[in-house]
This record gives sequence, structure tokens and C-alpha cells, in this order.
Amino acid sequence: VLPTRDRPETLARTIAALNELPRHDAQVIVVDNASRTPPRLPIELDNGLPVTLLMRDTNEGAAARNAGVAAADRSCEWIVMLDDDSHPTDGGHLAALREAPRDVAAVQAEILLPGGKHESGGLPEVFTGCGVAIRREAFLAAGGYDPAFNYYVEEYDLAAKLMLAGGRVAMDRRFRVLHEKTQAGRDMDLILRRLVRNNSWVMRRYAPRAVRSSEVRRTITRYGAIAVKEHAEVGYAHGLLDLAHTYFRQPQREMPMHLWDRFTGKAAAREALAAAH
Repeated sequence: VLPTRDRPETLARTIAALNELPRHDAQVIVVDNASRTPPRLPIELDNGLPVTLLMRDTNEGAAARNAGVAAADRSCEWIVMLDDDSHPTDGGHLAALREAPRDVAAVQAEILLPGGKHESGGLPEVFTGCGVAIRREAFLAAGGYDPAFNYYVEEYDLAAKLMLAGGRVAMDRRFRVLHEKTQAGRDMDLILRRLVRNNSWVMRRYAPRAVRSSEVRRTITRYGAIAVKEHAEVGYAHGLLDLAHTYFRQPQREMPMHLWDRFTGKAAAREALAAAH
């Protein structure tokens, strides 16, 4: 399942890359977020993968994936989430998903950038949306992506819901995704506006009471510094206004501290330090 908007050349390269995957039982669902010109796609790829195009009336951002999951064949167990500029490099994800333990709700891919570098960001149990497979039943039970987030930090919100339901997120390096990270259409003011608002929403929703205020302050300070670096102070200021109007309306599902430590990566860091020393 991959959403797209107004990037026909990028989408065409991704579809061509999916056509190079080994033949397997799957389907490709492209969800168009109200592009000015609808994409043109084949009905079926040469490797036998059928292609479905869903047209949305408005730009739903990452939540367009929800429509893709709803349209997927009900017999499918896993939904592989991609962006229109990311794709699996080979068929290694097939074994990774087939062998995933039952308590694993999502399998994070190893995400590579052109030139061989690794995608930065993310936490051990917070996946990156351009390369993750999520169990369909877990995705639906969690309610999918919250459309209020549009793009940015929506993965944190969904990962938190999966963890609260008893699932966990695991990485499998057999699942490799190349992310072109196309810059077309990226507006840093809009990005910083959403980052400061959406990250603070996550803290409000899931942080334990004892650390909630400090986590929100840390989030606001962090993205203020990033806004200065990226010359996106105007967008950041708009994000603070958005946050002021919406902060207390966020639904709260406070995590117990042990789950919060997993969510923020502290538990994994402790385990790594203990193993190293």
C-alpha cells in the first residue's frame, strides 16, 4: 500500500522497481491523494502483481493508507507500507514476514538511501512509514493512521496504539527497502509546523503523567532549534499556535512507565549497555 500525490515520475520508478520483485502472492494498492492529474498505472505487473488505484477526493496524507488497507484482500495477513519513493530491494521480506512471531504486530525494514547510507530517525519500536509491514488485523484493531496527523509523526501514534494492544515492533534486516527520499513537494515551514504539533500531541496522548510536561517542553525546544537551522521559524510559530488550540483536546491513553521506556527506546538502550558491559 502506498499513497501518492503529484509525483508521477517518482511513482513510475517505484512501480517499475516493484515489477522487479520475485513473483509472489500479493497485490499493489496505490492511493492517490487528489493529484492534479491522476496517475496512469497498469492493471497488472509483469511479475503477476495486480495493481489497484484508489482515488481520494482530498489529500488525506498518510491516512490515505487506511483506504488502501480497507481495499486489500481480506485473506492477506500483512500490509507492506511504502511511500511513492520507496520499495523493497528484493524478496527478503517474504521470509521475514512468514517467520515473524505472533506477538510481532509490525516488522520494520532496514531502510537504505541512495549511495548505501541508512535512513536516520526512528526508535527500536517506532517504525518508519516508508518501509514497514503491519499485520492487517492489528492495524484495523488499532484504528489505522489518525488523519489529524496528515504527514509526520503518524507512525509514532500508530506504534503506540499497537504497543498498548500488546503487540511489539521488530526489525528484520532481511526486509530491505530503498528510499529515494525525493525532495519534490517538501515545504520546510509546513514540515516544522507539523513536527512540533504532532510530536507534542504524541507526548500528550501517551506519556506517563510524571514525565508528560517535561517531554512536551523538550519537544518544543528541540523543534525550535531545528526550525532555526532550517530557516523555518514561521512554520514553527504556526505549529505552536496549532498546538495551543488542540493540546487539551487530545485523547489520552497514558502508558505505564515500562511500556513508555520501550516506546522511547530507553529499554533497548539499557539492554544494549548491559550486554556491552
